[in-house]
Amino acid sequence: SQGQKMAIEMHLSTAGGGGSGDDDRALCENYLVVLPTGGGKTVVIQIHAFFQYHHHSALSGLSIVVTPLVALRNSQISEFLNNSAFPQECCVVWQDLKKDISRQKGLLAVPLGQSNLVFLFVTPEACEERSFLEFYGVLLGLRRVSRVYVDEAHNIVLAGEEFRPAYKSLAKNLGLKKEHGPSFTLLSATIPKNDAHFSSKLTRHLGGMLFQPVREKVEIGRAHV
Repeated sequence: SQGQKMAIEMHLSTAGGGGSGDDDRALCENYLVVLPTGGGKTVVIQIHAFFQYHHHSALSGLSIVVTPLVALRNSQISEFLNNSAFPQECCVVWQDLKKDISRQKGLLAVPLGQSNLVFLFVTPEACEERSFLEFYGVLLGLRRVSRVYVDEAHNIVLAGEEFRPAYKSLAKNLGLKKEHGPSFTLLSATIPKNDAHFSSKLTRHLGGMLFQPVREKVEIGRAHV
């Protein structure tokens, strides 16, 4: 689709954040990708994996994928495992990794750009766990996080005390406002267009972060969302 193509081109036009560390401007390349269900949000994430594994350097670093949907996560991982373009070790789920301290240490010891691991999948709730925050903090300190993808991002505004409240604390927990924090991509199918009230809320929850919005059949322009 048009929106998917624009999103992919924008992601590939930047260095991807924490990987190289040579261009601080790349650390501020954040995107809001709003595509309809079936519009290709998953491919926007996957294209990063392809360049990560086959080209290293510019897009090196780990991508954190925050998703509340276990079924979608498992489907995405299955696509990687069934694609010969990627190594079998390209994905890991935090719930599995947190139980394996030796593997965590091994991942941190591998030189940047030489690891087969590309994506770390985590739920919003796990982002509040001390064990994850400690591991993630080390990744940030080593500049090992290239991009954070937040799926179902409309929940940053819509979440409440009874429904996925962990979305409210993602910005703080994932270092959104850190000077050398990672780049962010928000993904959603349901963020309303031209809704000033919703946009204001989203901006407030994200600490005023600037995003480049990508929608179907709209021009791309840097703006608050």
